[in-house]
Amino acid sequence: LFSIVPLLVVITATAGIIFGRDAVQGAVTTELNSLIGKEGALFMESVLSAARHYRNLPALIISIGLTLMGSLGMFVQIKGSLDSMWGAEKTAFQWRHYILANITLFAMVILAGILLVVSAVMSALVVAVASNIQVIPTSSTIGLIAADTVAFFALALGLIILIYHLLPRRKFRLRNTIFGAFVTAALLTLGR
Repeated sequence: LFSIVPLLVVITATAGIIFGRDAVQGAVTTELNSLIGKEGALFMESVLSAARHYRNLPALIISIGLTLMGSLGMFVQIKGSLDSMWGAEKTAFQWRHYILANITLFAMVILAGILLVVSAVMSALVVAVASNIQVIPTSSTIGLIAADTVAFFALALGLIILIYHLLPRRKFRLRNTIFGAFVTAALLTLGR
């Protein structure tokens, strides 16, 4: 629970510039409520509120740097696992390949962050609208829920295709990659 706090501080600060800090914090709290329960969400909201009133540019820069390094490390581990699982041959170290691979990983970290923020905002919008509507769902509520589900599926599908197609050294046909990503995204959507 504590390890997610720096990431949430960075996400709410960054997305707050675009969507408004209060709206983003409300969306994050709503998502956390569904994931870790009311008490955990309230705790996280108090931590985010405390961080909001404390402004320290060097600390923010260090937090962003450490978050990006941790995220890059995660994608490096995924790449290594995929290479190991699919029997990719080790290649000799080349600076050009190393730099291009890290640029790709960094772009995937940024893309994953954007997709997560968009998904959280969409889910919070659906929850907010659905909570203001009567017990009997209307067509607009059902439409919002369907749009949220389709958007989550599409975002997950896109990210998984990128992970399976760009990260491993061993390349597969795009058709096989899309099929595997489709099944994975469908399972993630159903589990959501």
